[in-house]
Amino acid sequence: MSRSFNKVFCLGLSRTGTTSLHEALLAMGLRSVHFPIHLFTQPEVFDLAPFQPSLRLGPYAAWRRGKELKASRVHHDARKTLEMSDAFCDLPVPLFYKELDRQFPGSKFIVTTRALKPWLESMRWLFDEGGVLWNRGHIGDELHHRVYGTTSFDTCALETAWTHHHSSVLEFFQKRESDCLWISVDRGELCFEALDTFLELGTGMRGPCPRTNEAKPVSAQQKLIHHREKKFPYSLLALVSRKLGFFDRN
Repeated sequence: MSRSFNKVFCLGLSRTGTTSLHEALLAMGLRSVHFPIHLFTQPEVFDLAPFQPSLRLGPYAAWRRGKELKASRVHHDARKTLEMSDAFCDLPVPLFYKELDRQFPGSKFIVTTRALKPWLESMRWLFDEGGVLWNRGHIGDELHHRVYGTTSFDTCALETAWTHHHSSVLEFFQKRESDCLWISVDRGELCFEALDTFLELGTGMRGPCPRTNEAKPVSAQQKLIHHREKKFPYSLLALVSRKLGFFDRN
């Protein structure tokens, strides 16, 4: 595909339509990757210091975090991901937009946004049921702590992170408006016409981008398993659950 840009980086925070944007870019013919968390665990690709955990955990939780970190490094090559993909959406991309801009000159940046109040409401779901649905582990907690300053829903911390991120990105690109597209999800601006015009792909695609990854409820049983498994060995949890007859209840 002939194109006028190097890469596409989505700088939208969580719950701002990043999955929908990812799916739209795929439909437009780009090799898009969603939630490339291994960029977070392998910051050496940006010539930054190696990843160091910042959260204090108990022995078992720290062991699980170590296992997650090892798996991320063994099974995923951040440098290859950056080389082989065209577009990158969701965390941890917003953390590294300055490094990405320097490393991939001529790239385009897309900032998906939502008004603060509805964003906070969606983030409440993310920190509660969303973490259960996606089985967020300890590295996910490390990432949230780095981006939002918290691993649980905290209005003050999230407002601060939201304000700081948007003002920082706006300042960074203030003299390069042609390189950065701001899209308000609340106003229905996430559409193929806007993306096609900005990226000059000439796909002729029209209409709103399909909404994906909408909030879904999870059961109390799912929550129990998720939260306990992060703190206690699964075999012990299963044994206790069977003894209590938890899974036999309606």
